[in-house]
This record gives sequence, structure tokens and C-alpha cells, in this order.
Amino acid sequence: MVFSSTLFLFGFLPLTLAGYYLYLFLDKKIFKDHKIFGNYWLLFMSLIFFAWSQIGYVWIIAASILINYTGALLIHSGREKNSLPDSAVQVRNQRKGLTVNKRPEKLFLFLTVAANLLLLFYFKYFDFTVATVNQIFKTGFSLRNIVLPIGISFFTFQAMSYTIDVYRNKAGVQKNPFKLALYVMLFPQLIAGPIVRYTDVEAEIDERSVSIDDFSDGARRFIIGLSKKALIANTMAVTVDSIWGQGIENNTVAIAWLGAIAYGLQIYFDFSGYSDMAIGLGRMFGFRFLENFDLPYISRSITEFWRRWHISLSSWFRDYVYIPLGGNRKGTFKTYRNLFIVFLLTGIWHGAAWNYIFWGLWHGMFMLLERAFRKPGGSKTGRVSGANAEIRGSDEPEAQLPKEDTMYANIKALIRHGYTLLVVLIGWVFFRAGSLSEGVWYLKTMLGRALGQTPGYSVMWYLDGWTAFILVAGIALSLNIPGFLLGKTGFETDRILNIKVKKCEEREVQGKTEVKSEVKSEVKSEVESEVKSAVESESNPAVWTFVRDIALLLLLLLSVMRIVSGTYNPFIYFQF
Repeated sequence: MVFSSTLFLFGFLPLTLAGYYLYLFLDKKIFKDHKIFGNYWLLFMSLIFFAWSQIGYVWIIAASILINYTGALLIHSGREKNSLPDSAVQVRNQRKGLTVNKRPEKLFLFLTVAANLLLLFYFKYFDFTVATVNQIFKTGFSLRNIVLPIGISFFTFQAMSYTIDVYRNKAGVQKNPFKLALYVMLFPQLIAGPIVRYTDVEAEIDERSVSIDDFSDGARRFIIGLSKKALIANTMAVTVDSIWGQGIENNTVAIAWLGAIAYGLQIYFDFSGYSDMAIGLGRMFGFRFLENFDLPYISRSITEFWRRWHISLSSWFRDYVYIPLGGNRKGTFKTYRNLFIVFLLTGIWHGAAWNYIFWGLWHGMFMLLERAFRKPGGSKTGRVSGANAEIRGSDEPEAQLPKEDTMYANIKALIRHGYTLLVVLIGWVFFRAGSLSEGVWYLKTMLGRALGQTPGYSVMWYLDGWTAFILVAGIALSLNIPGFLLGKTGFETDRILNIKVKKCEEREVQGKTEVKSEVKSEVKSEVESEVKSAVESESNPAVWTFVRDIALLLLLLLSVMRIVSGTYNPFIYFQF
């Protein structure tokens, strides 16, 4: 069951919402602020959501929950025992010079993480490993043809983060297995993320509020995500599958480039649309999930791209792999080694195939190159405009550069942007290809080096009026051209907000070397109302709200019409 299906939109979601708000009413009458009935209802409906297409695999997610629930309890109990005074036996052992293991929780953590990875390895990578061994050593081991459980990479990483955070004392141990099950199985983020940390929703599992504003904001966000998926991603998917399905030998250079660009739009609007829907659904049920995308195609470096693309995954690898390996604190060689490991794992995480591994290493190679050529003290985000003003923490506009310097900066930014898009686009070719060799052949076609003798189609075969319109609209939206034009009219909300947040952060930390994310979120919530009122004072908020909601209703109607009238509704990230 996917969010962009008639079953979900007209059956599952209305039923879940109706039952949830009924139980919230009962919770308020009986338990006041605690969400008892509401939690059990969400858990029950999440179980149905997961089991709808793979009821035989429910035991896998149940096993994942049990593994991490038990592991976290053992870690917690081991820490409590070590906090007690040494027993007589420990004292005697110490006097004899024997080593006393005061941290059995390390062993529990290792066993828990190993059990998680073994479960993931078997269902996702076992056949790939056997096939690779057969190919290299010319053996004949039989494959098991294992069907991949939906969302196993997402819920495995999510559950592991809980256990690791308990070990690090960043999260409290959850002694109620049903509450931990709700965290892991909560259907909005179950099969395609974002990867939610337990620390982000720990308090909301027991106590959360859902106001009319929360519900309406969540509904708006869901409609935006649904529109991305139904109108843009699905339209691009038809074009992409047609181009790849006709065979590479039937492609011209123009067709090959169209297929690559269309796939770049498909995967972005498919995945970011699903994240928007997940965030919107979470808000409708009282959960506040963190953002997962931040206009990645406006990036001016691969480093910046990975700060904007699939943020929950890249931050997961940063916090649980890169930093524990030493990050950039142990010299240049180990920094590069750690980055290489992270992007190797990123490719492996996305799929059990060599083209996914190559895709991860492709991005990792450019991350290493950018780091090698980055000037000391240079911008880490790759942004040019607005950076100086944010660093100064001033509300004043940036000083005007001389015309020649401004032109040079714009040309430089354009070149960096073009380089980033080209690297990302080539990476998507290998991501979409069925094998490394197919990806290489497709890339040669894009470069005019592997054209068929008599291509049977022209580029206009794939571009009818609707497809061409969606292609242009998708490019404009992914590059934030409407936002850029709106900013030119004076609505610079994001820039104002970022500047004010930076000022408040500097006042808050008062000389501390690190600005923690908790400070940023607190400051942002305090500033948002001020910025909103400042922007709304420049226009009529009632008119703006009315126009916005009418546009969203039209998008919803059009999206539903496309879903109901068509049967083609692919979802790329199901395979992960």
C-alpha cells in the first residue's frame, strides 16, 4: 500500500484518522494528557499497513523490534549494575590484578547491532553475495531468490539508532514494548523514511497535542507531496521507462539526455514527495518529523548536495559511522578513509547490486576531491549569496560588490552549479541502470559514442504536450526558480529567518565553540512567528491564505484524477 493509491486515500487514511481522533477524545477524558488508546490504534493500523502487501514478513519487523527492545534493556541494566559499588568479588579480583569488565553494555550493543545487520544482510544481500562469489570463483551455489521485505533498510536503521542512543545515554530506555513498536512501525515513515531518531519523538509518544492548525498544516504538506508524486514523478516515470524499455540502441543523444534528466526529476519528486506526505501525516497525528530534503538540485558542490539530499540518511551515517570512526579529527588520510567508507556503505544501503555501489563511490570520489581542493576557511556549504550576512548576524543587507566582482561571482557560481548537476545526473544514470555495463553504455550514448545504426524514435516521440509541460515545471521547481522570482519581489522569508536565527544562536551560546541543534530548533520556533508577521504585514494574509488553499485543493483534485484514471503508480524507494 502506497500513499498515492486510491486504497490509502479513500480507505485506510480516513478510517485511521477517524479512529485516532475518537480515541484521542477518550484519552483526554480518561488519561488527560497521555495518548493510550490513540497509540494502540496507531500501532494496530500501522501493523495492517505493513502487512497489507507482505503479511508473511510481519515476523521480520517484529523480530527487529524484539532485538532492539531486549538489547536496550540489557544495556540499561548493565549500566545500572556498573553504577553500584564494587562487590567483594570485584574488589578481590582487582587486588589480584585481574581485569574487571565494568562495561558489559558494550557486549550487549555489539550483539544487538550484529543481530540487526545479520537480519538485514540475509534478506537484502545474501543472494547478491552468493551471485558475486559464483561469478568470481566460478562456483555453482544456488540462490534462494529471497523477496526483499518492504522498507527493511529504513526500519532497521531506525531501530538501531534507538539502541545506540540508549548506549550513548542520549535516549531513555523504553520499557513498554508497544511504545517502542509504535516508534519503529509508525506507518507514515515506515517504508520510505525519513529515518526518524527516537530522541526526536520520545516525548511525543506519551504526550503530544494536535491542534486544528497542526492538522491543516499537515494536510497541506501531504497534498504538496501527493502532487509531486502523482503529477510530476509518475509522468516522468512513464517517459523514463519508455526510453529505457525501448533499448539503448534506439536512443539518440537527445533521447538519452531526456531520459537522464527525466529520471533525475522522477527520483527527486518521488522521494521528496513521499517525505512530504510522511511529514504531513506525522503532523496530522501529532508527530513532528524532521525535514528530509532541502532543494538538493540548487547545490553548488557534491558536499552541499549531500547536506540537502536524503538528510536523515546522510546524518545517520555521519552520527553513527563517520564520527565514531574519527571523523576529520585524526588526520587527512583517516578523514578520507572515513568518507570513503561512508559512501561505500551509502551505495550498499541503497541496493544489492554493483551499480548502486558504484553510485555511492562516484559521489564519494567527488566529495574527496572537493575536500582536497577546498581552501582553508572556505565556505562549507558552497553558497555564495547571503553567506556573509548570515555570518555577521546582521539584519543589514550585504555590502554591494563592484559590478565586475559580482559578475565574476555569478559566473563562478553558475559553473559550480553546472558541475554539480552534471555529476549528480551521471550518477543517476548508473542508479537507474540494471547493471554497470548498461550504465556505461547509456552514458556513451549521451556522449554520442554508442549510437544505434538506425534509431527508431525521435525525442518528440516521448514529449507530448503534458509531458513537456511537466518536464519544464519539474525543472523550474527543482531549481527553485519560483522561489527565486518570489524573493526578487521582496518575500525573503528564509533569508530573514536564517539571519535572525544566526544572531540568536550567537547570543545563546555566548562564546561556546559549538552551536547545538537543540539551540537552533528552539530559536527557530521563537523567531518564526516574528518573521511570519513581518511578511504578512506586506500583504493581505487572508487573501494569500485563500489563494493558497484554493490552489492546493485544485492540486489535490488533479492528483486524485491522475491516480484514479491511471494504473501506473511506481515507487522507487520500495526496493530499499
